[in-house]
Amino acid sequence: MRRLPLLLSTIGLSALFTIGCGGAESSLRTNRVVPVTLAAVANETVSVPITTAGRVAAMTESRLAFKIAGVVDAMPVEAGDQVSRGDILARLQLDEIDAQVIQAERALEKAERDYERIASLYVDSAAPLEALQDTETARDVAEAQLRIASFNRRHAVITAPADGRVLRTHAETDELIQAGQSIISFGATGSHWLVVTGLADRDVVRIATGDSVAVTIDALPSTELSGTVVTIAQAPEPRSGAYRVEVQLTATDLPLASGFVANVKFFPADRMQLSMIPIESLVEADGGSAWVFTIDSGGVYAVRHEVTLGPIVGNRIGIIDGLTDIDTVIAVGAPYLVAGTAVRVAGEK
Repeated sequence: MRRLPLLLSTIGLSALFTIGCGGAESSLRTNRVVPVTLAAVANETVSVPITTAGRVAAMTESRLAFKIAGVVDAMPVEAGDQVSRGDILARLQLDEIDAQVIQAERALEKAERDYERIASLYVDSAAPLEALQDTETARDVAEAQLRIASFNRRHAVITAPADGRVLRTHAETDELIQAGQSIISFGATGSHWLVVTGLADRDVVRIATGDSVAVTIDALPSTELSGTVVTIAQAPEPRSGAYRVEVQLTATDLPLASGFVANVKFFPADRMQLSMIPIESLVEADGGSAWVFTIDSGGVYAVRHEVTLGPIVGNRIGIIDGLTDIDTVIAVGAPYLVAGTAVRVAGEK
């Protein structure tokens, strides 16, 4: 009975010695065997995409206004309407404007009569040269007044400057508006649209005009659109510090509208060397790092490796660092492992 404490102490010291000599991995090894499958590590050169958000915009947006003040008589369009070049978008009440045109026409008729009468008298030496010159000047002024009135009459009606879409309206029928006041926001698109977004300096240096882009619209999530980078700002926006980038979408019949939120994925021309593995191989992913498992050289135990994560491509993920000289990783079964767990590759005995 007195030898029992000494025996237990001996066993404890022996166990402690074993842990100290075997290291952390050895201490975790158990008789439990986890079946796993392996996946090959594929070393590939891939384009690392850049993902961000943006908004849909018309290819050309303009604010249309009347040249003169007046009362809005009609606005036969609403926001979102697709229109063709020359379609009437808004019109002022024309009573006063038409009266000004008539007034200018009558004034010109009188000026022409006066000029003809004085010119006839001047030929007969019955009127001085000064009178002839005065009536000639009055006629020229009357002609100019008629051109002004006619010009204002033409611009009392707003027509679509091109095929496009009414983006917004800024006035109502019977509303008194001032000269130059914006009435309609118009987007000349045809079937082409832009997506406008902003990129940080570290990302904008990786793209170039002509790079391909994939776009999904929050309002139309079932369809992915393609596009091309057409404009890259050379200076950042003062408020955000981001560089404005414009992407031209390929022609589409989708009912797009200015302001739709878009998810944008750029595919830069520059490429990176990455180790591609299945996403299911990752465990304990945290930000830009995670862990993967391989099998030790004896083919018995799981070995854990920390890796630096790259982009996701389909159901695989690129590994930037951590898999040098490693050909396979554990895929199925990885979540059930810790360093030192005994494993058995499925299909092997």
